[in-house]
Amino acid sequence: MVTFESTITLGAIIQTIALLAAIISGWVRLNAKITEIETDVKSLQRASEGFGRALNQLSNILTQVAVQDNRMLNLEKRFDELSHGKGFIQ
Repeated sequence: MVTFESTITLGAIIQTIALLAAIISGWVRLNAKITEIETDVKSLQRASEGFGRALNQLSNILTQVAVQDNRMLNLEKRFDELSHGKGFIQ
């Protein structure tokens, strides 16, 4: 026949308290890490938005440079044509 001991010892109480303290401590640490990760993700999102704006500005600048380069090439072509007697010079 199996018997069950119904007495509670001081060791069992200390063990239960230590287990609960470990669980609570782990939960608090995990919650702190999750909060830290959320903060890092938000700062990365802000940084990526700034990076996106910078890329847009760079794209606009490169477009302007390409247009200016095209205009310079056209002016050089006209200058060459004028120097060879073509164009408005008679």
